[in-house]
Amino acid sequence: MLDKLLVEVQAKCHKDDKILHWKVFNDRVLKPVMENTRAPSLTEICYKYGIENEKKASNMIVTVNRRFRAALKRHLRRSVSRDVEVDEELQELMQILSKKGAV
Repeated sequence: MLDKLLVEVQAKCHKDDKILHWKVFNDRVLKPVMENTRAPSLTEICYKYGIENEKKASNMIVTVNRRFRAALKRHLRRSVSRDVEVDEELQELMQILSKKGAV
């Protein structure tokens, strides 16, 4: 399910001309979680991609994170019987990811 979600979010970012947003999110959030490595600092991300400042890079990550959450919520709705279960599952998954530093 996670792979499918990531492909969906990446495609949406590309479609909406947010390719750089995706790259920043991937480098700062996904790769460190998937590869169990240190996340690069926002300063490193800005230098690598020529982003003006850390706030802008952080906002890019937030944008993709929102898209990821929305996609996750849509997928969870298909697999649970009640909306309250969606929120419970989403909260549980986000706690797991936040412990890993992903969100």
